[in-house]
Amino acid sequence: MTTQPILLDTCALVFILRGTSTGEEIIKAHSLNERKDKPLVSTVSAGELLALIAQWHWGDDKIKATHELLRKFVIVPITTGTIKDVYGELMNFSMQHGYPLGQNDHWIAATAKVAGALMVTTDKDFDGLHENGMVERILHNLVEDKAGLEHKRKQSKSH
Repeated sequence: MTTQPILLDTCALVFILRGTSTGEEIIKAHSLNERKDKPLVSTVSAGELLALIAQWHWGDDKIKATHELLRKFVIVPITTGTIKDVYGELMNFSMQHGYPLGQNDHWIAATAKVAGALMVTTDKDFDGLHENGMVERILHNLVEDKAGLEHKRKQSKSH
């Protein structure tokens, strides 16, 4: 039996890296520690993740943990196959239909589509593409935990 490949979106990677309940649910739901195939990650998500940990001043230990986490996955460059063409199609579709999806999210969605992968995300911005059959994704609802809520409070107070 062949299982569909999965591609982890940036937000899924953040929750996994933080060790939150949502991250644990994603690991469990997709058997990330037991899969025979390595999950996929767009090079765009890898870059976003590294930029976020720098912005959040997580320090050297978290940077090291991030690189260790990313080594568990297949990093897919945006130059692979027809990703750039599919990116253009998805971007055009979103603009025509008024979907609020950023450029990086279009690259990530295009990577999932070209790879034939199920995109794992907590981001509802992909709903329009998914509902119109442009990309297949599974949306994980956030499982809030005290650490996550405290982080959100601190971030909102600092802005």
